[in-house]
Amino acid sequence: MAEPGRCALGAAILAGGASRRMGRPKALLRLGAETLLERQVRLLAPLVGELLVVGEGLEAAGVRVPAPARAVGDGAWPRAGPLAGLVAALENSRARRLWCRGVDMPFVVPAVLGRLEELAVQAAGCAAVVPLDRQGRPQPLAAVYVRELALPPLAAALARGERALLAAVGALQPLWVPAACLEPLDPELLSLRGLNTPAEYAAARRRLEQA
Repeated sequence: MAEPGRCALGAAILAGGASRRMGRPKALLRLGAETLLERQVRLLAPLVGELLVVGEGLEAAGVRVPAPARAVGDGAWPRAGPLAGLVAALENSRARRLWCRGVDMPFVVPAVLGRLEELAVQAAGCAAVVPLDRQGRPQPLAAVYVRELALPPLAAALARGERALLAAVGALQPLWVPAACLEPLDPELLSLRGLNTPAEYAAARRRLEQA
């Protein structure tokens, strides 16, 4: 019997962070008529049963969290980096599996989410399914996490002073998904692409203008 209030799949957008390289909050950057955050909420909401936006002090920073997303803070570890945001997402989620994404990842490819969730269901006992880019680099902010398996070890790592997201996620011994497995669904691997610099932001704007 399903646990009351639970859903199979949710998503969490990590919207905290200092955005030092970008020079301004990424959640407020605009692509066309909407912000990065508004765009992700619009694209993700139809795909999942629950949608969270995680970040400390979002309202004070002028970030409005649009419905149907639910805003949550960083809990006991405010502004402690993306690992704290991931732990807060898992702590507040009612979903059994959670797709976590950075707010600066505007290209949502539903088929990629479907494939990652499928792998998470198939890989019984695996705490996370983490895609790799073409250089073999893990993308923990484009990964699916199994809440009951991932939350305890990630929270324990955070409590003992770990702040490196990749180290903590790697310790879960996740299922690593090579780029070649996702390229048939997302040939340019846009779903893994984050906007870290003004140049990358400008390139994303050009892409959408030309679409």
